[in-house]
Amino acid sequence: SPASFASAASFNMARASGRPRFGTSTSNLPPGAAFRGALVAAPGRAPEGLGPLDGAPLASPEAARALANRVRGALGADVGLAATGVQGPDPANSHPPGAAFLGLALDDRVEAVEVRLPGRGTRIRQYAAISLLNYLRRALLALPPASL
Repeated sequence: SPASFASAASFNMARASGRPRFGTSTSNLPPGAAFRGALVAAPGRAPEGLGPLDGAPLASPEAARALANRVRGALGADVGLAATGVQGPDPANSHPPGAAFLGLALDDRVEAVEVRLPGRGTRIRQYAAISLLNYLRRALLALPPASL
């Protein structure tokens, strides 16, 4: 049977010189205040503590948006990020292995994009994490997500 994955993380964002920056080395935040935390789910399940996904399949843009927004609220952060997808070996919800949905909650934006990633299992999850951070980078720079 197909295995889906989901994880969500939140960050507090500090502004210095008019540009958003993360981490204590570039802000006045005390150590540990920039990264608020992460919720990682068991395969095929949404992260605990974020509530049900209102009928949305785990591997879907709707789930990615909901998870990003909920983790931002649950952890009291400025930014919420989420990645869901299909790690294979079989398709799930008509999505092939390697389909990943990246969610972003930033200011009044709550959105998701779909990316196709190579490999299986761990490699897909690793590429999803890298792609998610690139999605956030592009959002902060006001670049379109189309070239993720």
